[in-house]
Amino acid sequence: MAKKTMRVLAGVLGTGLVLLAGLAAGPCVEQRSLENGLASFRVTVVEVQGIAGGDGTLAAPWDVPENDVGLVFVAEAIDQHGARMLDYAGEARFRITPGEIVDPATVTFFEGRASGTVSVRKVFGRTTLWIEDVRWVPGPPAQAGMDSVEQIVPEGTWAAGVSNILHFANPSLRQVQYQPEWVLKNDTSALADRFVEFDCKRDATGPFTDGHGQLLVTGIFNEGFFVTDLADQGLGFNHLYSYSYSYPEDLDEGDRLDRLVGTTQDFSGCTQIGFPAWTRAMDANHDNRPFKVADIDAAVPPAPITTEMCRDDSKPTDAHQCGYSKASFVIEALESARVRLEDVHTTDLFLDCDFNSDLELPLISTDNPEEYACRDACLKHDGATLLTVKRVRAKPETLWAVSTEGRCDADADCASLRCGGWTDEDALDHVCRVICPWEADITDIRPNCMQLTVKPEFICSELSTLEQFGQWGVALPPDPAADPPEVNGPQISVISRETLVTYDPTAQENLGRDIAVLQGNLRQVRAARPRWLVIIGHGPNDVPPEIRD
Repeated sequence: MAKKTMRVLAGVLGTGLVLLAGLAAGPCVEQRSLENGLASFRVTVVEVQGIAGGDGTLAAPWDVPENDVGLVFVAEAIDQHGARMLDYAGEARFRITPGEIVDPATVTFFEGRASGTVSVRKVFGRTTLWIEDVRWVPGPPAQAGMDSVEQIVPEGTWAAGVSNILHFANPSLRQVQYQPEWVLKNDTSALADRFVEFDCKRDATGPFTDGHGQLLVTGIFNEGFFVTDLADQGLGFNHLYSYSYSYPEDLDEGDRLDRLVGTTQDFSGCTQIGFPAWTRAMDANHDNRPFKVADIDAAVPPAPITTEMCRDDSKPTDAHQCGYSKASFVIEALESARVRLEDVHTTDLFLDCDFNSDLELPLISTDNPEEYACRDACLKHDGATLLTVKRVRAKPETLWAVSTEGRCDADADCASLRCGGWTDEDALDHVCRVICPWEADITDIRPNCMQLTVKPEFICSELSTLEQFGQWGVALPPDPAADPPEVNGPQISVISRETLVTYDPTAQENLGRDIAVLQGNLRQVRAARPRWLVIIGHGPNDVPPEIRD
């Protein structure tokens, strides 16, 4: 047994000697230090030009600047060992968060150092200046079918450095909506696509001096809520829609907010914030009732929407629509505000251009082969233009008409309704007019909409938009100075399905009625015609008693 043990030990020792001999002959791995190169930048902002307010600290931030701001900076390139990289030379790119770089876009380093002034705009809150070693350069062209497309690709080490924090104030709601220096050539938000925390308190300029917020909730609906900043009353652009994706359960109309944050966005021309978070004004016992505004209309009197306002900056061809022009900042200033419509005339006729009942206005007029044959016969009429309508609420049958040189031809083979079914006394001039003018302005919609003789005091709404979105049209009072005289003023849309759930605008008793007042929040929907609509509110004075549920 002892001899066997000795043999095993000798074998183990022999193996160890062989391994040691192998290692002595040469290592199987090699240790090497990291290659030295650019690792980051050290960036310091030493001066801020063109600002006002505090001293740039968290306790005393600068005001949100309305004009461009100059940041005087010094920067050093840092190598992998944390030392200044003296042999670094070249261009790096500026970035500012939050904000935009104005000029220059890049900075040039010499012997690892750079200094100068960079102009920035749209800065607010906790702001930092970045420098990044990345450039956009021409890349190899990409093949797209038979064509070659030029490409721009990034180049660099992606090393980056960030400056000391610059403390600006949080923006007011108005500064997010509108800044003259930032948004004149289009009507998008002044601070679009930014995560913002609003300056809700601003006690020195608001009506409340109890240390709580000046933002008032003026309307709550199924997918969000509206707020008005009472610190900016009278200046306009101080209202905003918060899209919360579902009903905001813990909010009530009349609540004041101490905090509101979210991501700004423009949805079909309407400035709003998405994914909002908020804090209501509450006392030490978490009771919000002491700070709730009981009479919203007294705190924020609804702004009247007038015929003159609707036609600001409009062309004569679109004067029938309220606020058609994108350049009209008169009505834009009231976006999301509580507004008031007075002495409006409701829809006389609901048209159905949705021929396949999918709630979309189609490119094809009908799926009925017999109606195709009638259409083809009509189109053979010399100089004829086919004008169709399906399911008019006042006259539910399918109607066809032929227009020759702007006049309705009652003798054509398929023209069975004599200019829309109105009697000769109702349509003495027999001139075919477009009854749904806003749809007629949209490509591919005009051929599918109705052109009939309609008395000028009649207005119409598209039935598919009522069924899909709940919106219907009303006309404002006419301009008394109009020449020739008007029967109706410009049209604006209203939505009532969340507040007047049993009110049917298409019911016979509601067609063409006059309503003394409608109140609610104003929204813009760029894709719709008219583009402005009022979401009727829940307040006791928002609709007359005779149409309330």
